[in-house]
Amino acid sequence: EQGLELGRAQGIREVAERAQSGLGALAKVATAAEEAFALESAQLADACTEIVAEAFVKLAGRRLGTRKAAVSVVLQVLKRIKDGRELTIKVSAADLPMLQSQESDIARVLGTRRWTLMADARVSLGGCLVESVLGTLDGRLEVQLRELFETLRAARVSRLEVE
Repeated sequence: EQGLELGRAQGIREVAERAQSGLGALAKVATAAEEAFALESAQLADACTEIVAEAFVKLAGRRLGTRKAAVSVVLQVLKRIKDGRELTIKVSAADLPMLQSQESDIARVLGTRRWTLMADARVSLGGCLVESVLGTLDGRLEVQLRELFETLRAARVSRLEVE
């Protein structure tokens, strides 16, 4: 009986040791899988950031030449202006005639504020700069896209730091 009990105890120890060894191996596999997943996730986030930025540039590039796009950009920037003073709206020379034909829309957004619409070589097709005595609001598309791209990159970096 004593030998049987010793054999049983030894068998239980061996099973426990094997189970512990198996659990250790599984833990190593799980850790390696998590690290590989984190690396793949980071690479996917990088690729997605690049794709989204490129898509915005391509989509915007096709639509910049439309009257609706240029007017929309200017009107959206003007809606953010809280300053009640005189404004100078600077647009690309190519957009100027089209925007001049839409001055009633601009006047409706600006209300009673005085404003001037003029061409500026710094502004590319579809963008605008709005200047007042308080400063300049930059509505140039390339600046907005660059800021969007940097926001995407910052989000990716902060997500990676958390992991």
